[in-house]
Amino acid sequence: MSLTGTHHIFGGISETGIDHFLDVFFTARPHLLAYGTSAFATNQNLVTLIDTSSLPGFLVGLGVLIRFSIPTVDITPADSPTELLPPGVDQFTVTTDVAIDFLCGPPTDKPGGRGGHQILLKLKLAALCAPVVINSAPGIGSIGISLVQVKISGIQDRSFEQILECILARILQWALGQAIIPFNVFTLDGISLTLEQGPVAQDDQIEVFGDIS
Repeated sequence: MSLTGTHHIFGGISETGIDHFLDVFFTARPHLLAYGTSAFATNQNLVTLIDTSSLPGFLVGLGVLIRFSIPTVDITPADSPTELLPPGVDQFTVTTDVAIDFLCGPPTDKPGGRGGHQILLKLKLAALCAPVVINSAPGIGSIGISLVQVKISGIQDRSFEQILECILARILQWALGQAIIPFNVFTLDGISLTLEQGPVAQDDQIEVFGDIS
């Protein structure tokens, strides 16, 4: 059977291509990979503000800054069976380093000061994902990312690990949800793809099949 199977067109983007896309996308939008309370989010072009206005009074003075490194992907089959969260059928794994700064204690009265005791926590995060269709319209179709599972390493206390997995999964799902890949990335210029099958994650790439319209 030909590469296109029963379809008229085939398109694929490799791990290297997706890594490059994510690097360019998040380099231009650093605020999608950094989330902080007001003490840290002094420039919201760089750090997305976490609104703490509705938190109870006893949490006043606590601050946090969560920073993700630019993610990289491993599309099934897994590069290594020993990786933190290897991808399965029609899946890919997003990996990123996470740095979390905590401010514990009352805020300072000094202008521009953060106050409190700053604690830095570093860990590695793997997110198991699957490709999904966001828009299948010919010419303007696009593919998004659905987060399936998150696993972190670098923390001994399992209960704390589970809390962080829940929080980080929601933040990373929102960030990855902004990274939508248009169909024209998969095809030659001037070709409009009508999606009939896919997206499928396999053979180290994301694949789509369809007709030319």
